[in-house]
Formats: sequence, C-alpha cells, structure tokens
Amino acid sequence: MYITVGEMLELERFKTFKCIAGRGGFKRRVEKISLLDYEIVKPLESQFLPYEFSLSSLLGAKNNPELILMSVKYLFESGVSGLAIKNIYYDELPEEVIEYADEHEFPIFLFDNSVFFEDLITDVRDVLRDIERNRDRERKLDSLMEGDLSEKECEKLYNELSNYTDQGYIVTHLMNKKDISHIDNMKIIEGFRHRKVSTILSVTLYHRGIIVVYKGESFKLTNLVNDCYYIGLVFDDYIVGISGYSEESKQFKDACKQSIWSAKVAMAERKGVMAYEDIGVYKLLEPIIHLPLADQYIEEMLMPLKVYDADHGTELFQTAEVFIQYDGQIVQAAKALCQHSNTIRYRINKIKQLLGFEEREGTFFEHLSLAFRVYRIKAPLF
Repeated sequence: MYITVGEMLELERFKTFKCIAGRGGFKRRVEKISLLDYEIVKPLESQFLPYEFSLSSLLGAKNNPELILMSVKYLFESGVSGLAIKNIYYDELPEEVIEYADEHEFPIFLFDNSVFFEDLITDVRDVLRDIERNRDRERKLDSLMEGDLSEKECEKLYNELSNYTDQGYIVTHLMNKKDISHIDNMKIIEGFRHRKVSTILSVTLYHRGIIVVYKGESFKLTNLVNDCYYIGLVFDDYIVGISGYSEESKQFKDACKQSIWSAKVAMAERKGVMAYEDIGVYKLLEPIIHLPLADQYIEEMLMPLKVYDADHGTELFQTAEVFIQYDGQIVQAAKALCQHSNTIRYRINKIKQLLGFEEREGTFFEHLSLAFRVYRIKAPLF
C-alpha cells in the first residue's frame, strides 16, 4: 500500500507545504512517514527505509548547515521518498542542497510551525491504513468474482459488506472515465459512508470504480444521483451499471457481476447508465467475451474492413459502425456521416462483398451487429 508524494500533498494539512526543490519527484512512492531530527547528528546508517517520507526541523543541523547536504544525500541513496522541513531553524537551504535535490528529483518542502509533526504522521498513516482496508475488500471481491469462494464464504463476505442486513439489495458499479488519485478515492468512499441515509449498505473501491450496495427493491437511479451530488461527485464522470434485485446473500456474487458487466455494456454502447435487465443480447456475450472464439469472430468480421481501409484510404469500418448504430437505417447513417445515401449504399454493398454476405442478405445485419458489440466490449472508449 502506498500513495505518491503528489497525492500526499492533497491531504489538508499538507496543502501548506512549499516545494523548494525536486519537483520532478512528485510520483515517488510513500509507504511510511517518520521523523528525522536528532538522528541527523548520528550516523544515519540503517535509520531509514526505501519509500519512507521524512519530516524534520533540522534540529541536529541548526549550527552545522553542512550536515544538511550529507543527510539529503544519504536519504536519497537510501530510497527515501522526500523530506519536509519545519522552518524553525531554516527558512531556506544551502544552494548545493537545492541543486542536488533538483538533479536527483528528490522533493524537499518547507512548512511552518503551525503544523505539528504528530498530526502529519497520523494523517498519512490513517490514509495508508484505509487504503489497505479497501485493498483487502477488493481482493475479497476479486476472489468472489473468480469463483474462489465457497457459498458460505460468499455469504460471509456479503454480511461483512452489508452490515448483516437481511433485506433485499441492488448492487451498483460506478466506473470512472478517468484515473483519479488514491486520496480522491478515499474522499469519495468517506463521503458515501458519511451520507446519512439508511439505503446504503456498503461502499467499496473496486479497481477503476466504486461498488455501492443499496438495500430495498424500491431503489431508483435518483437515489444514486442524489448521493453523488451530496458528496460532490460529478455523476457524468462515471459509467454506471445496475444489477437486478436480489434477496439472498448467496446471490451477491451474481449481483456484483451483473453491475460490473452492465457498466461495461454502457461504456460499449456510449451510454452513461445501464441496468442489467436492459442489456439484452449482451447477457449471452458475458460468458464468452474472453474466449478465443470472440477474438476470432472480430478477426473474421471486422479486420477485413480495417485492412481494406488501410490499403485503399476508404472508411468502410466507420461506415459499418454507424450503420449498426442507426439500426441499419441508410438515411440516418448518411446524415450522421454527412454523406449521400447512395454513397452509404455503395459502401454497405462493398462491405457485404468483402465479408462474403452477398448471398446472405438476411443475416448480414445480425452478424455485423454482433461483431461490433463484441468489439466495443473488448475495446472500451474511455
């Protein structure tokens, strides 16, 4: 478990930090935070570990500024993530220290006397602890999805996540369209958990998204929208999948998988929200999407179009995709592509020829539509 130096700076008490050197090191990992003070006058050998972030007032060097460079060099060579200095004895550092830190992208900060070491240490430790707790839940959910848990273990996990409620539930999966920091993720989780509503059973980070379990058959999308608004989430930044309603803890695995799959379908269909009950033929694709058969089908149905476009400078692949998007309606596809309808007809006939469907008119749209569904699931847009 770790955060980066840059993510650490998002914590409230760290926002007052002023970077004076080593700005290129904000992506360095922080796995631990500790105090460097009296140690500076003693041999630093074996005092610090890789990925440790150090806090100091430079008390041990208050009368010996030449010790600062020696200490910074040792910290960097030991793999320490960075150094933050309370400006009790030093408002600035020797130029050779700044140059060394910049050259090695070792971040050094100054902060004022109003911030206590103990609070900084506690803040980082709390975040790292919370990240580890969520990682543990994530690992359990992975085991659940992969079928590594028995029915009894599945029930135990559901009870753990739902606070042992015996009511029915809906699982929602919010998939973020962009990567966000560990700190922002933790703020989202805390926001959901502090939301004073009785309908939320649990909130868990899950890879690129969040799983929120709601209780009650009366769940509506407005519940989730309002909760997101309350905690400051921009709902449009997420793709949302909603499971079917479940009553028993042993159905928790299926409900989670339904919500995750529905979010993937929503992404493939360029929609913001999809409920499992509305995904249609995608229910049949879920068990086979990772099989070689699915890749082979894309290869047979779509690659000839891409190869032809690359060789001839045409746009058959895009035309086929828009044609499917508009349910095979030539006029609407032509408008979307800013082309004459006859141009689209010509391209569609060329596609049929390339794919060997001249004599199989009745199944052409069906096969092409299925191929694009598989393709979009395997090649997400965000």
